[in-house]
Amino acid sequence: MAQTVVSVYRRSRLTSLLALVLVLAFPCLVASGAGGLCVVMAIDERSGLPGIAINAESFKILMTRADGNADLQDLRRDAISPRLIIDTLEHGVNVGSDDTLVFYYAGHGATDETRGHFLATSGGDLLRCELRRAVLRHNPKLAVIITDCCSSRARFSEPGEGAAQLDEPTSESAEIMRSLFHDHEGLVDITGATYVPKYKTGEYGWYRQNGGIFTQALYQILERPTLVDLDINGDQFVCWHEVMCALQSCTREGYSELRRMRNDGRMAQDIREKLEQQMNQTPQAFHLARPLRGSNTAENYCGGLGVFFRMVPRGRAYGARLTSPPLLGTQAERLGLEPGDTVVSLDDYVFQQPIDLSLHVNKTEMVFENIRTGRLTTCHADVGTWIVPDYRASNLEVCYLLVTDGERLGARITRPPRKGSPLDTIGLELGDMIIELDGDPIRSHRDVVSHFGTTTLRFVNVRTGEIKSATVVLKNDRDGQVLTPDE
Repeated sequence: MAQTVVSVYRRSRLTSLLALVLVLAFPCLVASGAGGLCVVMAIDERSGLPGIAINAESFKILMTRADGNADLQDLRRDAISPRLIIDTLEHGVNVGSDDTLVFYYAGHGATDETRGHFLATSGGDLLRCELRRAVLRHNPKLAVIITDCCSSRARFSEPGEGAAQLDEPTSESAEIMRSLFHDHEGLVDITGATYVPKYKTGEYGWYRQNGGIFTQALYQILERPTLVDLDINGDQFVCWHEVMCALQSCTREGYSELRRMRNDGRMAQDIREKLEQQMNQTPQAFHLARPLRGSNTAENYCGGLGVFFRMVPRGRAYGARLTSPPLLGTQAERLGLEPGDTVVSLDDYVFQQPIDLSLHVNKTEMVFENIRTGRLTTCHADVGTWIVPDYRASNLEVCYLLVTDGERLGARITRPPRKGSPLDTIGLELGDMIIELDGDPIRSHRDVVSHFGTTTLRFVNVRTGEIKSATVVLKNDRDGQVLTPDE
């Protein structure tokens, strides 16, 4: 369930509502001739969380300044329940194949060990997979699900049943917002805290008087987005993968700031204890949409399995053929899938479009065709939530993921360093984690890719747990980039 911090802390001037961000781009959406934008906002005011009512009122004020053609479904006047949400999404919106449908929820949530993530509304529990099916029912060009709630472990219960003043966006910011909501297709599905099936535990999603830490981070990133802050691979285009990386980093920073206040004598004892036990709050994505530019439209990514793939015809349906090795530590990697293998079905469901692979979480029966034998193999996979694809730092000549180790962030090597590369020369191997470059801690991807020339690294040896230092010479090529299967 979502955790709150009482009014010991001063109210921030910034509000924490995704919808505030969306409306910044509306004038550009109309001008571009793009499809319509429909937003369904479920604010569970009965949850007792601070900041929720402020968010809703701020959104109402901003809607008077937004384009009149944008369709808003505001559910906060009703008791939020699974039935209300599903009925609204299935029968209360007018969405076509060229439109974007956005669903935003603020309230309580949790993760059931066997059923997956769910919204714990004041009117009952709603499984995320059911929410996802309802959002995708109309086959919109882009579907976006954003939930600001916990991912902590709990049992799913079967149903028994003053606003901030905003500056005008720059042309660059407006173009980034337009591209995020109109130059992508598929599904965006993000929640504000992480559940780790391996350890059967999840994080609380924390709220303060000015709203949720996760939504504050989202607002901070997208209120006036810039290429300098978000365009990690330098292609002059911001995709949801890049937004997700920034969102994870910014949310961690917000939680770290809150956690440092745990010794404040005015804070309730139970709140202090929870902050002491929880090291981080990290958003997790169940899926991210594909950009509609260049060769990316032919390449897809399934975060639950951790694989890149292309759709290939199989009779009246399609298969998902792997285009590169699965990401390290994913179910596909543990099951021995290799490039060329084709996933045929999940839980007996065949595929018609790429997003069909993302509707399965937790215990799943998978059938795939082995490219080496030509035989169909059936196995049982514990499909996880969305895993960030690894990044390539061209200065280090290595692929990595940003991971949390205690209270610090590190760049964990996800693929063996190339022979003769800087990290190979000092003996770094798959799984080792870089924690500092020239004495600077790692807080984001830019901290990894911005060092050149003679550089001193501190890293953790995964085999011994020992922290070591070494000096390497890094080349100045180009900024770090998202590693695609073709590279």
